[in-house]
Amino acid sequence: MAFGRLFDPRHGPFGDLQHDMNELFDSLVTRYGGLAHGLIPRAFPPVNILENQEALLIECELPGVEPGSLDLSITGDVLTLKGERLKPVNPAGTTEHIQERTYGAFNRAITLPVGVDNDHAEAKFANGVLSLRLPKLPEARPRQVAVKIQQDENQAPSGGK
Repeated sequence: MAFGRLFDPRHGPFGDLQHDMNELFDSLVTRYGGLAHGLIPRAFPPVNILENQEALLIECELPGVEPGSLDLSITGDVLTLKGERLKPVNPAGTTEHIQERTYGAFNRAITLPVGVDNDHAEAKFANGVLSLRLPKLPEARPRQVAVKIQQDENQAPSGGK
């Protein structure tokens, strides 16, 4: 085999290796529903962040987390969520076959897209979902500014002859 073909991705041992690795990853994606399922840890808790003219609206899924174990803080433009989801004790005489839920302490820091008024933040926790309403700082809110257009006195009016 010519030296140049050794590194050609279509031929030679490196090409075969790349082909085999591609097949391996393709089978993992197909069999296990994607790389994020088990191979790459997902951020916890999962969040949705929406924005309207007045505030950021944030929802965090926290099933199995007791509200008393949550610690929320905003420092600058970073929202930090800390807490713990305790693993339930399995009933005596049972065997665990699948465990897909994760347990233990979590700590997630999220950079907020706009400045918020920490003093007027609101939080509600219901059915395992934490809902936050973080009012925007006045300077982060959109505002309409009227611009007065003046016509140069030396310029002839347009549109007519």
